[in-house]
Amino acid sequence: MGQYFEAINITKGEFVEPHDYDSFAGLTEHSYRQNNFMCAVEGLLQKGGAWYKDKIVWAGDYAESGLYTPEGYEGNLYDCASDGVLKKIEPKITTHLSEYLLNHDKKQFINMETLPSYDGGWILHPLSLLTAIGNGEGGGDFYTSDKKMLSYVGSWAGNSISAEDSVPVGYEEIKPNFVEV
Repeated sequence: MGQYFEAINITKGEFVEPHDYDSFAGLTEHSYRQNNFMCAVEGLLQKGGAWYKDKIVWAGDYAESGLYTPEGYEGNLYDCASDGVLKKIEPKITTHLSEYLLNHDKKQFINMETLPSYDGGWILHPLSLLTAIGNGEGGGDFYTSDKKMLSYVGSWAGNSISAEDSVPVGYEEIKPNFVEV
């Protein structure tokens, strides 16, 4: 069966649902650069946005219980949203696409202007894949035989993230080069 995902801010205890933006909930179904759901979350992560530099997780409903959940909660992070433990928000869709995606805990960045495209111009948005927990447990998840590419999936989960137009000194560029095959 297909696994559903939601964008969750574990710093503030808030979440955003893809269905509110007429997007599908499967990870690879909404993880595109100009998808309205992805643009809404990216806007939250921009300077002045409500989630700027907060800790972000893309939680799947098949994810392991106890990861990033409040102490004593029995279930997974996706369930926290469903059970009303987290507050649902519906941010506006940004029209400004940021040049860089930054991880402030790992001092890493991705140049969003050099992301690879495939199948006539589709570009996977790395945010959801980098912060995903539960990937590989259901249909619609991100699958690849490229072990290096796959090693990036979930590697930014629970980290402080922002979307910027410049990169601070001392940050290292990473290139996960996500594409669907």
